[in-house]
Amino acid sequence: MKKENRGGAREGTGPKPKKKEYSEKFKKGILKALKAIEKETKVSIYDLFAKMLYSKNIQDAARVGLFKILAEMMVVKQSELDINLHQGPTIYLPETQKVPEEYSVLMIEKKKELTH
Repeated sequence: MKKENRGGAREGTGPKPKKKEYSEKFKKGILKALKAIEKETKVSIYDLFAKMLYSKNIQDAARVGLFKILAEMMVVKQSELDINLHQGPTIYLPETQKVPEEYSVLMIEKKKELTH
């Protein structure tokens, strides 16, 4: 079979991944519920997360999901790094200088009147 040299699939093509974003109200509600359960059980959500992650009784699919959550929380997004670290130089406008009288609009008009 002949190999195609037309480039194939290009980077960045296809549907864009959908990022789930939750409202602040939802996040605050979840945190409030977690803190209430933490007071009752005396086990923090962090301890529970770590126990589940290293438990031998949990399914592999669930463990993979936990690793994905951990990776999302811990890894700083590259776009945020670009924005925060590489802002580049500030662009300044040149200083305004006074236009010499011989080039000012009023002087040119006066010269025209005197010559006509």
